[in-house]
Amino acid sequence: MKKIFIIFLAFIGLISCDDNSNIFRIKVSFERPFPKRAKNLTYKLGDEFSIKHDKDTITYTVSYDKGEQVNIIINKKTNDTIFMGIVNKYRGLYYFNEQINDSSYWIYAVEINNGTIKGLGTNWIQMSILDEYIDKSFLNNSELKGLIKSVNIDTSVIRLTPDKKLLKEFYYSIIDSLPTDTFISKFDYETKTELSNNKNIELINGLNETSNNEMILNLYPNPANDFIMIETDKPDENIFMVTNINGQISITGKLINKTTKIDVSGLPEGTYFIKLDKEDGRTETRKFIIQ
Repeated sequence: MKKIFIIFLAFIGLISCDDNSNIFRIKVSFERPFPKRAKNLTYKLGDEFSIKHDKDTITYTVSYDKGEQVNIIINKKTNDTIFMGIVNKYRGLYYFNEQINDSSYWIYAVEINNGTIKGLGTNWIQMSILDEYIDKSFLNNSELKGLIKSVNIDTSVIRLTPDKKLLKEFYYSIIDSLPTDTFISKFDYETKTELSNNKNIELINGLNETSNNEMILNLYPNPANDFIMIETDKPDENIFMVTNINGQISITGKLINKTTKIDVSGLPEGTYFIKLDKEDGRTETRKFIIQ
């Protein structure tokens, strides 16, 4: 897979990506979006973020239409829309669904980790690779043949069904071969700046490593969905407080056991902080994300 991808990149390097006629060379498209719940990207990316690739830094704005469940990502400098569509998440990858006409979609994958991002804006590249592999599936017993829903013999247009398991394997192999760019969240930048002024070193670094003075030994899963588990250094009575990125208090309580499960299922997606206070005056804060 990786070898074919490298050959393919060499091929597309000879073609201008600004040439819109390239779109019509891709014969495949999906009959519907990826079959998972729609995600609001502002909870993951914020309303603004930057990508640093080599010496270039590009800043984007993000907005979300709740009614249509559509995310819009715009290049802040050029005002060009690089993505508008539904986003889903499955097994660690975000799937970007772009509606290309009234009845079909392009789907491509983006990997967003702490401080890195892969695949953003590579819709044409990823769909072209998929087009190549679907062509080959006619000649052999490839598993990707299971994606084919219908074929128009007259136009050679191939409609695919978005089987999440097959697509996961395929897109993971593509993501592995894409360049890794530095991701800078506006949330992270503003939080670090504000906390730096307050000299709150623990929260600035968002450390998960333990030290001799740490009360919180572990916090997981992170990102979380319905709950978080928090392990403390001693089974003492610790007062805790969960706040959102704006400092609004969401949950308060006491940690009596060394390991405690905290229900966060009622909180919306976003970035949160949990702060522990002890009677001896020690405090500690950790960041976690709900997706």
